[in-house]
Amino acid sequence: MSYKVLYRKWRPLKFSEVSGQDQIVITLKNELINNRLSHAFLFCGTRGTGKTTVARILARAINCLDGDLLYTGEPCNKCQSCKSILESTTTDVIEIDAASNNRVDNVRELLDEVMYRPVSLKNRVYVIDEVHMLSSGAFNALLKTLEEPPENVFFILATTEPNKIPVTIQSRCQRFDFRRVSVPDITKKLKHITSSENIMIDDNSIKLISTLAKGSLRDALSLLEQVRSQFSGSDINTAKIESILGILDSQEITNLFRLILDKDIKNLILTISEIYMSGKDIFLIFNQMLSYCRDIILFKNGIAPEFIVNNKFRQQSEIFSTDLVLKFVDLIYEGLMLSRYNDNLNYVLESVVIKMSELIVNSQEDVSLEGVKVAAKCQPIVREKWLGILDEIQVTDNNLRNKLLSSRPFLINNTVYVDVPEPFINTINSSEMALLERRLANHCKITTHDELRELIKKNTNIDSEKGSSKINEIISQKDKMPGIIQVH
Repeated sequence: MSYKVLYRKWRPLKFSEVSGQDQIVITLKNELINNRLSHAFLFCGTRGTGKTTVARILARAINCLDGDLLYTGEPCNKCQSCKSILESTTTDVIEIDAASNNRVDNVRELLDEVMYRPVSLKNRVYVIDEVHMLSSGAFNALLKTLEEPPENVFFILATTEPNKIPVTIQSRCQRFDFRRVSVPDITKKLKHITSSENIMIDDNSIKLISTLAKGSLRDALSLLEQVRSQFSGSDINTAKIESILGILDSQEITNLFRLILDKDIKNLILTISEIYMSGKDIFLIFNQMLSYCRDIILFKNGIAPEFIVNNKFRQQSEIFSTDLVLKFVDLIYEGLMLSRYNDNLNYVLESVVIKMSELIVNSQEDVSLEGVKVAAKCQPIVREKWLGILDEIQVTDNNLRNKLLSSRPFLINNTVYVDVPEPFINTINSSEMALLERRLANHCKITTHDELRELIKKNTNIDSEKGSSKINEIISQKDKMPGIIQVH
């Protein structure tokens, strides 16, 4: 017999073997036991969550000849009907790939067959995979038959994009939403398979594969297959998995954030260059950075992170504020978007990590700015309110709103001040100023650069010329504002 890959060899044959979809399994088994099956089902969910597997089990259960079905809700996989379906020798269970059979003519051929009684089984079952790929004409042709199919005919539709299926089709089906399989469920399944297959792999490696699968059990088994083929006959550890998948190990990702924290631009560039030349996938690096930021937020809030926690990670979690980590996330997402349209992915990653390092507050700064907060970052509610005011102004005067887009809100002694550059404040006419004053009356006060500088000076211990220079630098560098000023 020819070799079968792991995800085919270990495909569940009974409902009880399906991982992570307990609510769906229980419902279908109860319907089988009580003989209250719907004539049409719609299985929705991301790839690798068990839609086609459950469809095949259900097709066998619908036709199973074993009397125990009425008590267990499980197909026996031993009777003639179950065997013929498992061996694909029957013409009464038909699997159709809608991606390649999406025309009206394909559906009409199917409907011509529906009118005939099953040849060898009790019921005829049509499993239509990726059903969202059908054309609108094909959906319309299927509509009437799906609403009132002939006796002994069942439809099971599977899709990864239910939003593309007409509501008229959805309303005629019993819908089941397949959830992503949890990391513990994938880990449990992988441990069982690796033990049965005599694959030498440690628990940390299994957990890493489970996490990288992103809720897809099939992806997890494909990754395991790839790793086993690469390191056949030897023990598998996390380092080997990370090398074959082109991702950073926990030590490398921690060190990358250490360089960001130290604002070590030179070594950041050298590290990114080394990562790029080693053939690692830059997109995966971006995703690892996102996961690392998420783990920091989880750890700071008392939730166990997905990846392994080491001492350096704990130290960085204490240093990085949640606001700063969220700003990191924004920059990483920006880098991911730019990477789609740029061939020089290493340059994009370099620019992102340098921007991240520029957000770090210099703990050695000799200028104290106690009492001053940048509302754009430190007070998100204030920032949102200011954007809401701009939206209100847009309804009345879009030109005025455009003039105010470059302004920034500050919070000083519980009062919000909006800093508007001089060139723009001078272009605001009297009617616009009256509108602005009405909008700002209950929210905040508007200032110019000079006024804001005096306010900052009054509310801090800055008196020297050096301090004044520092204030001018803070006011003028808009892009560096969020995260530069230490919040007390």
